Amino acid sequence: MENDYYAMTFYDKKGIFNHIIFYVYVRLKYSQFYTEKWEVKALIDTGATQSCITDRLVKRMKLTSNETHEFSTAKGKMTAPIHIVDLILPKDKVFENLEVGEIIDDDKGYDFVIGMDILKQGDMAITNASGKMMFSFRMPPAKEHTDYEYELLKQQYPDEEIEKFV
Repeated sequence: MENDYYAMTFYDKKGIFNHIIFYVYVRLKYSQFYTEKWEVKALIDTGATQSCITDRLVKRMKLTSNETHEFSTAKGKMTAPIHIVDLILPKDKVFENLEVGEIIDDDKGYDFVIGMDILKQGDMAITNASGKMMFSFRMPPAKEHTDYEYELLKQQYPDEEIEKFV
């Protein structure tokens, strides 16, 4: 039986992230037997409702689109062409037939934006133990939420008193 559990983790060598960018593959299927893939940098963007691809990568991949879609990004709502691609995360986690919006390349150093359409399928955390910042993502999501406030209350109060805070 195939294990559906997936996890990836990144550390910032300088100790702190100002953005989370890493390499992924974007794959295009020409047929059942022939595919082509491009290695690109991807940005994690919790403000994007949908994953996106830059117009620069659209040109490299020679993609065309007959459909548009409205979605939200950090720059606000926009209507853009939609393309169908496969996204391959590190350690070979594949999202097939992913609808991605086309965005204008503003030369920020990435060609793919991983939005909430992907991120909501799992859990992610940014932690800073011993001054070393780490981003971690896993699928499927946990059965229970992580609640740092509740954990702190449990350390300070008996169980019967915690109810008045929650």
